[in-house]
Order: sequence, then structure tokens, then C-alpha cells
Amino acid sequence: MVDGDDKNDMGYLYEAMDRTKMELWQSLPRDYKKWWEIIDHRWENTLHHDLHAAGYILNPRLMYADNAHVDGEMLQGTLSYV
Repeated sequence: MVDGDDKNDMGYLYEAMDRTKMELWQSLPRDYKKWWEIIDHRWENTLHHDLHAAGYILNPRLMYADNAHVDGEMLQGTLSYV
């Protein structure tokens, strides 16, 4: 997904990371923290950019979904481009 040239993946990547973390939390209730630390380390050091947050918020397919998720980090990332 990160290296794909098929579509604009900025918002989709942000949403996929959140979805993955929630699925880990539900399927591994006792061990999810260990995996979250690995994901967060990779996310913060390699993948996370404010542009991903802006892409998520500005993508109507994601924002108008029943399970849309907006937090302070996303809003701050989006506002950095205003």
C-alpha cells in the first residue's frame, strides 16, 4: 500500500493503520500492547506524515463512512497545511 501507484493512498494508509490496531486489540486482548508498540514505532519513524492525516480527513469515502475516526492528531496534521 505504501509503494503503490494505483491511487492516492495518503488517507487510506492512515485508516488502515487505525483499523489494524483495533483488530489486534480485539483479537489479542492480552498481548496487543506489544504489537501496538511495534506498529507505532514503525509509523512514527517511517510512515507518519501530516499529509496522511489531511488525506484521511479530505477523503469523503473515509470521512462519511459509518466508522469514521477523527482525533486531535489528524486535525493538527490537516491544519498544518492551511
